[in-house]
Amino acid sequence: LLGNFITMEMALAEIGLRAKLEFQFGYRELADNLEQANRHLVNFLFFMRGYADQIVQDFKCLRLEPAFGAVAKNALTQVFERSSDYRFMCGLRNHVQHKAAAVHGFEGDDEIKGDANSWVESVRFTALKSQLRSDKSFNAKILSEQPEKIDVRRCARRSIEELGVAHLALR
Repeated sequence: LLGNFITMEMALAEIGLRAKLEFQFGYRELADNLEQANRHLVNFLFFMRGYADQIVQDFKCLRLEPAFGAVAKNALTQVFERSSDYRFMCGLRNHVQHKAAAVHGFEGDDEIKGDANSWVESVRFTALKSQLRSDKSFNAKILSEQPEKIDVRRCARRSIEELGVAHLALR
């Protein structure tokens, strides 16, 4: 999970840095960026779900009271309940598995200016609520918690942060 998160962050950072330095905005470059963002985000979503599935199962051999699986399941339920970003990422994972892409577009993020470190975050990768809404199986309540343009990188960061809190508690 962490490896895929780091790989995704590095790929998205490279896209942002290249956008600032190379000024290549042809159709081919834009399509490649979108494809790359989708591939890395889908990998992250897959491993996020895999972590949630495996953490409940992996420690059955330990004789703990209460059982580790029950404690882990409860910790993940708490993450789901307190984090709208994690709920969204879970819904997005189901969407990409059965329907379509996770990242619908990207745009320059003009709000991040003046900081020398902001170059790598100069591109904001978004999922569009209007497109997700057309998927009738996407949970409408989860979708209602998000803006029209959903910053998937921010959601991924907040999700990994919440999973990290749960993971440390389980350790």
